[in-house]
Amino acid sequence: DESRLLKRKEQNRAAQRAFRERKEKHVKDLEDQVAALEAKNEQANSENENLRDLLSRLQSENMALKQQQPPSAIGQPSFTFSVAKNAASATSPSVIKSPTFETSMFSSLPRFSYTGPDQKYSNPLDMTSMMSFDPNVLNLLDESSQPTATDNA
Repeated sequence: DESRLLKRKEQNRAAQRAFRERKEKHVKDLEDQVAALEAKNEQANSENENLRDLLSRLQSENMALKQQQPPSAIGQPSFTFSVAKNAASATSPSVIKSPTFETSMFSSLPRFSYTGPDQKYSNPLDMTSMMSFDPNVLNLLDESSQPTATDNA
């Protein structure tokens, strides 16, 4: 009878020890998860702050560029492009000319061309020429060494 009691006590101790170890492991896993989420949150907050700063700088530069336009040019596009009239010249892309932005931070970005709409479609936008957002472009803007309208502001 006494040996069964000792055996039972030993089983209880082993079960308690196993429970404590599982509990400690679970708490450690939760602490690691909290630390990872805090780091991710800090990174997201930093990125949000950088994006807000970029938005503010771009809005300021946009306003400065709008103010640089002569009064007669307000309401008119600040760039020109041509659309091919015949099918033979539609294969060569038209060149976009943007004299207003030559000294801005956008001058380091790649230029895009538009060949004109295909006459068989009623929608004038060529959806195949649309580009998706590339966050690496933001790095180009931040690393630009060219002067912008907001540099001396």
